[in-house]
Amino acid sequence: MGAPAAPTGRRVVGPRWRSLEGLPVGPLIAVLVLGAAMQLPSGLYDSLWSRMLTNRGASALLIGISLSVFGLPFIVLAPLGGRLAERRGPFLAAGLGLVGSDLFMAAYGFVPWPLLIVLLGVGEACVASVAIPGGFAAVGRVFPDDRMATGQGLFGGFGTIAAGSAAVIGAPVFAALGPGAAFAGGAAVSALLVGVAFLVWRSDGLGRRPVVAVASPSALAPVAGTETMMPAAGA
Repeated sequence: MGAPAAPTGRRVVGPRWRSLEGLPVGPLIAVLVLGAAMQLPSGLYDSLWSRMLTNRGASALLIGISLSVFGLPFIVLAPLGGRLAERRGPFLAAGLGLVGSDLFMAAYGFVPWPLLIVLLGVGEACVASVAIPGGFAAVGRVFPDDRMATGQGLFGGFGTIAAGSAAVIGAPVFAALGPGAAFAGGAAVSALLVGVAFLVWRSDGLGRRPVVAVASPSALAPVAGTETMMPAAGA
């Protein structure tokens, strides 16, 4: 008999339940919850950021600068975040980055000086540069190549729902209880979503390094460290 054919294509490690045309339920839920956690702060910032800075006495120029400088760290640090996601796993990169962002978000409502708030925003952008590549890498880990557009759409859709909900809920909280409650509450919800996503991800074995089978004349042996399936030499 000839050697068995080597399997082809990427695969997800460890799913126990499957739905949505065979996609793993646990990792699917984890990725969607992660997308919600990643976009939730955007809803608060879009609706409350300029109002918070105006209340602190910031000029329109400083508010515009704060929005502009937030994007600068991504140019330099996003590639580093991508490498961290590849080497240590997407959920580790995304989780650490989001928890770091949540700490900055919780502080905004209690800082009275506009310039310091802007500087904190730059710090948050630095850690968010790690989180965002990790989130998209998690989508790539769960969804196969022929359903990647579906994965990106679901990931973005759940994030948009979370951002819209944060904007709708955050505005009356801001008006009634102040910026501290609005931003700290949003940070707590985001951190909770990160925790749920990470626990679901780990429960399906996806926190471990990916495992790959290598074909040999007798059997397929698992080899750690890559997500592709390669035949052994001479098979």
